Amino acid sequence: QISGPYETLTMASFLYAFLFLVLLAAAVPTTSLSSPRVSNLDRRRVLNQISGLLPVLLAPVASSQAACLQGDTSPDCIGYYKVPLDDAILPYIGSPEKLEQFAPGVRWVPPIEYPKNYKDATAELEPLRKKCAALNDIILAGNLTQAGIEVLGILPRITVAGRVIVKSLSESKSTSSADVGLRALRVESAYTDLTSKLNSMDIMIGQGIRGDL
Repeated sequence: QISGPYETLTMASFLYAFLFLVLLAAAVPTTSLSSPRVSNLDRRRVLNQISGLLPVLLAPVASSQAACLQGDTSPDCIGYYKVPLDDAILPYIGSPEKLEQFAPGVRWVPPIEYPKNYKDATAELEPLRKKCAALNDIILAGNLTQAGIEVLGILPRITVAGRVIVKSLSESKSTSSADVGLRALRVESAYTDLTSKLNSMDIMIGQGIRGDL
């Protein structure tokens, strides 16, 4: 019924606000970024992610995907588990052959590429912001499947661009003014909230499509 789409529409409004905050706060000049990936991953967090991932991926795959790789925008991925974007998992999913050995039946898509630098990451935010804003009209038109597909495409790009921006600002705040440090904290907070709400929106749209709301 109507409640599901309108609840999802509320989520889309939050997404627009958070993404716009990231876009504004990220406009801090910096040249400190040397690597696009997040370095020094916490060993325990990585092991927990992999151990939590194994039971899902090794389970028999039903008619719809039990799990999907990030970047797979197939409609049957909407609302289902996504393999975390993490370098520690890449050796298991980096090619179709590796994925077939690790998780038979899970559909392979190429790994998500990180922006090369801070400038490229911030440049990517504006078109992503427009896509988030367009979700309102898509949902109001009653096309939850199309909205879900859009979220599947937006989420991994926001994730990698946000990581590059947060990493760069975190490195620069120790040698810059207090204002830059404050902006770095605002960006990190907005980025965390945004990715959390995108994931929640993916789940909610999936529930709406399946009539579970």
